[in-house]
Amino acid sequence: MDTKLLVVKKFSFCAAHHLPNYEGKCKEVHGHTWVVELGLRGSKNLESGMVIDFSVIKKKFGKYLDKNYDHKDLNTILDNPTAENIAEKLFKRAKRMFRGYSIKFIRVWESTDSYAEAYMEV
Repeated sequence: MDTKLLVVKKFSFCAAHHLPNYEGKCKEVHGHTWVVELGLRGSKNLESGMVIDFSVIKKKFGKYLDKNYDHKDLNTILDNPTAENIAEKLFKRAKRMFRGYSIKFIRVWESTDSYAEAYMEV
């Protein structure tokens, strides 16, 4: 049996947004400390024993989040920055960043008990 390996790296950033197509409190500008989880799968390097070094994920994806999302108004990035739309956008970005790996999921937590996830079914 072939063992499957999945590595997950967690990030956080602070950003504001509002939901223009929503009737409720979230229609107004407000902020979150967003948590993003990136799960990827690949072949284990026999020499290092790793699928990918966590520091490589941090350097690539973490740097991208810091530059483009941290302390930003997410409505300048997406017309309707729901957790679902943010997850979808980040999933597509991660696929381009980590060619040679299978991006299993991106989870975007907007609070400690609510997240949206983008993933590919196989």
